[in-house]
Amino acid sequence: AAFSAAAKAVHEFAQAQESVATLDAALGRTGKLTEEYRERLQELAGELQRTTAIADDEWLGVLTKLVQFGSTPESIGMDVEAVKNLAGIVGDLGTATTMYAKALLGNYQAFARYGISVAEASTQTEKLSKLQEQLATRGGGQLEARAESLNGRFQNLRNTLGDFAEAAGQQIAR
Repeated sequence: AAFSAAAKAVHEFAQAQESVATLDAALGRTGKLTEEYRERLQELAGELQRTTAIADDEWLGVLTKLVQFGSTPESIGMDVEAVKNLAGIVGDLGTATTMYAKALLGNYQAFARYGISVAEASTQTEKLSKLQEQLATRGGGQLEARAESLNGRFQNLRNTLGDFAEAAGQQIAR
């Protein structure tokens, strides 16, 4: 039983380490890899885990994709907030991330099926701003509300236990 628990802990740590390595690669390719920025993004992922009951490793994946598609240190907070709000509308963090990543590149077509339109005559910055406003109005607070439900609280407990296993796995790996 102890070996099984240790193996699970090492596995949790390995997955977390992989998420950070992927984020580092994205930051490196965009010239934004600093210890300070990496730590800021990891803290953001942890905060999002606490408020949404979605694991920080999943949020690191979102942050990685946003960086890959052009999110900057100045815009990452607004961009991840938009993804969070969009996930409240579409019901899936992965789909929301992909849709918003396309918007960062100027493709807004997928939003029409959710009744969200963006004026074509605007600049890219204006389009993103209008999109963020609409997402906040329609999807704001949805993930946080789910996190407060019984299922959300159980998911937060699982996340906390996973974080504990991750920390134990880090010690074992050393």
